[in-house]
Amino acid sequence: MSDPEAKFKMLLSLASESLKSERWDDSVRFASSVIEAGANGDYLFIALEVLAWAHISADRPDAALSVLSEALRMRSAGSIAPAIDLSRKLFEKGRAGDAYDLLAQAHQCAPHDVSVPLVLAELHRRSGSYPEAVRWIECANAISPESASSRSGVLDSLRATISRNNLLRATVHAVGQKITNSRGHDVMSGPFAGVTLSNGHDFAWVATLVGCYEKELHSVIEDAIALRPTRIVNVGCSGGYYAVGFARRVPAATIYAFDIDELARVSCVELANVNDVGDRVVVGGACTPDVLGPLVGSGSLIFCDCEGYELHLLDPAIVPGLEKTAIIVELHDVWVPGLAERLLGRFLATHKVYRIGAIPRDWRIEPVSTIPGLTEQERTFAVSDWRDPSMSWAYLEPR
Repeated sequence: MSDPEAKFKMLLSLASESLKSERWDDSVRFASSVIEAGANGDYLFIALEVLAWAHISADRPDAALSVLSEALRMRSAGSIAPAIDLSRKLFEKGRAGDAYDLLAQAHQCAPHDVSVPLVLAELHRRSGSYPEAVRWIECANAISPESASSRSGVLDSLRATISRNNLLRATVHAVGQKITNSRGHDVMSGPFAGVTLSNGHDFAWVATLVGCYEKELHSVIEDAIALRPTRIVNVGCSGGYYAVGFARRVPAATIYAFDIDELARVSCVELANVNDVGDRVVVGGACTPDVLGPLVGSGSLIFCDCEGYELHLLDPAIVPGLEKTAIIVELHDVWVPGLAERLLGRFLATHKVYRIGAIPRDWRIEPVSTIPGLTEQERTFAVSDWRDPSMSWAYLEPR
């Protein structure tokens, strides 16, 4: 055995023992020494695997993500288990996009490992992305047809849910067509009345048109507008309703709209141009803490709906300017248990914190009540957000 090999074995043994005894920093130091010494082959793969587990155990997800991405790029099969573990932790922290990307890398590295598509299916199902969940279960069935029968019940249930959603979406869309034929495409009421919408295809499009979408927020939106912000950051801008609405209501502000979905960004740009505010709506992709930092502080407002990622993004310990920023945020405890308590606790010393719960809708007090030719069921559909009734929001006003 050559001297370098003996050194690698010794360092890896020390790294593994440190990992078992929960001395994470020592484990990182020994494993890093193997990599820095120029190890390759199995020695390098083992060092990367140990290094990843140490960072995961020490709750350093970004460091672990960097290590695992490199290991998976080099086709290290030993990285699959830590990648799955880290992806679950990232998902629980509201970083679903990072979790999906990591698992996609793992699937490329080990395309015949059935565990990866099954975890992808589980996470997509939990986030409500049922077609993606079906796709990954079908992928798992192709990899392991002998165990496909054990997943048939879940697959049938998901397909039934998709069918019901498609039927409901078509029904809601038909109601929307009746309303636009009668009243046009301008939002009928609420803080953003007058915004011209394009035809939408999601469940909440018609409620947006009527003006009662997320009606719970109407009063705090007015409070936030009264602060006269000069920078408004819309994280999770989707098709651009809020970005454009704020641009129309606050002419002195520049709107920074972010969404990780390319189609959403395209729709946001189009909606801004249709409403003649395209020169003040700046559209971008992922809004990380580094991106957010220069945009916040006194005179800024954040409007945030990012599917649990708010727990990672809205942290004044990482983005100090948040201490002086007004924030309206949708809270996704339904996906990340305990999120609201952890997130809002960060702002108790610097902000007045207002919790906002869901309220029922009544079509009889909305503009849809005066539109002819709609059945009572269609009017009910028209004012529904189609959301989990346990969903809540918060308005954080700087002290």
